[in-house]
Amino acid sequence: MAVSSVLMRDDGVQRPIYYVSKALNGAESRYTPTEKAGYALFITAKKLTSYFQAHPIAVLTDLPLGTVMRDSTSSGRMIKWAMMLTQFNIEYCPRTAIKGQAVADFLVEMTGHHEEEPARAITESCWSMLVDVASGLKGYGDGVVFTTLEGFKVYHALIFSFKLTNNEAEYEAVIGGLRLAKTLQITCLRIKSDLGLVVGHINGNMEAKGEKMQRYKHLERALLKDLTEYVIEQILRGENTDADLLSKCTQAAPEHVSKLARIETLEKASIERLPVSLIEEDGQPNPEQAVQYEFWMDDLVRVEAERVIAEVHEGVCAAHQMSRILAQRIILLGYFWPTMNQDCEKYVQRCKTCQVFYKFLGRPATYHHQASNVIPFARFGMDIIGAFPQAQGRKKYVMVAIDYFTKWVEAEAYATITTKQCLRFIWKNIITRFGSPRNIVTDNRPQFRNPRFTKYLEDFGITHNKASVAYPQGNGQVENANCTIVDGIKKRLGEEGTNWLEELPHMI
Repeated sequence: MAVSSVLMRDDGVQRPIYYVSKALNGAESRYTPTEKAGYALFITAKKLTSYFQAHPIAVLTDLPLGTVMRDSTSSGRMIKWAMMLTQFNIEYCPRTAIKGQAVADFLVEMTGHHEEEPARAITESCWSMLVDVASGLKGYGDGVVFTTLEGFKVYHALIFSFKLTNNEAEYEAVIGGLRLAKTLQITCLRIKSDLGLVVGHINGNMEAKGEKMQRYKHLERALLKDLTEYVIEQILRGENTDADLLSKCTQAAPEHVSKLARIETLEKASIERLPVSLIEEDGQPNPEQAVQYEFWMDDLVRVEAERVIAEVHEGVCAAHQMSRILAQRIILLGYFWPTMNQDCEKYVQRCKTCQVFYKFLGRPATYHHQASNVIPFARFGMDIIGAFPQAQGRKKYVMVAIDYFTKWVEAEAYATITTKQCLRFIWKNIITRFGSPRNIVTDNRPQFRNPRFTKYLEDFGITHNKASVAYPQGNGQVENANCTIVDGIKKRLGEEGTNWLEELPHMI
């Protein structure tokens, strides 16, 4: 079903300018003829606003559209459309036999509109099914009563152990009955119910709103396809006494009801239950019917895995990590395969660089001690590494600083290390970037014991702490950073150590 209109220019000869057509949905298709004509005019004015604003418009129709548009007692939608159309110069005229009217009628007839498949014709030799819903203090209960051709009745009751609305309970009643009908191998069924919502949705008289209602409707449609013949009709409540009584009895479930009817308790909604498929004992499995089917070639996966591990472990941004960290980095890059951990462990064991520079623990493992200050960038450790082989600019020393809380590392290469350069490093790499810290921990090198160094820190309110003499472990945080930088440079350069200055930013 659709509405359409044709905008024409009449200067002695009728010339069509624009064609407008719109298919109506379920709710719009139930408009009155006058409302449909007003809706067609409203759609046309919205699409062709420039024409309506530039020219006077004569609306030709055989309906009293102009009177209804000016009536204050009209429906809300008509008043809304009329308010929008008041900005145009529109005149409503009776329709005459014009060429454009034939075109408009043609558009209405040819506009596609997919109707729901009508119910198949029903014969008299069919089972009947009565369904009803009842609510109580303990929740909802559904009753389903089947009547055979000989008049024998089968009672089936549903009890819900989850929360649901009244509309969802109505759908659960019909779906539960259709599933039982499928179990009983019923192919012809006459469904009777006083539940107007479900009957209206199936017959197409009402529109299912909301995601849950749409899913219930699709599930019910799928179950109805298993029937060769069916019809669903709404009956009066007085004609549905058996199902009504059964649905109310499910709340207390007396003993005689449990013997008479089959009572089923549902733990979750029907739309959330996974379908149960029949598996033949001697049948051949068809992997292409799996939900997540993917053809997995072992040789291809093995080659790709080797390439990914090699690139991450010793590629451009490599650091020769251990197997566990290597597997975690590969996952962060978006790769995964079942034997990832085992493959990474085998690759690290075969890596010559990792075996040569592996650091064996010389003491048993101990617990880490928390830093006394856990404020970010409030406690830094400083140290000097060197001498390295002389590089560009005659640089052969590296000054390193690390934050005790965030483990952030700052490093810069120098040709010589003096007190002035230490002060410049603190200003450039610590104070200007993170502000003045509370503490700086160093060893007892002459550069750090200079009065100028101490006075400089006091001017910024920084406390200078020195590690014990001949005990560098007192400044262990920066010492660990030094070892990481030196080991990383060795792994990346191997025997050639003159290019260590270029590799320093990569290791930081």
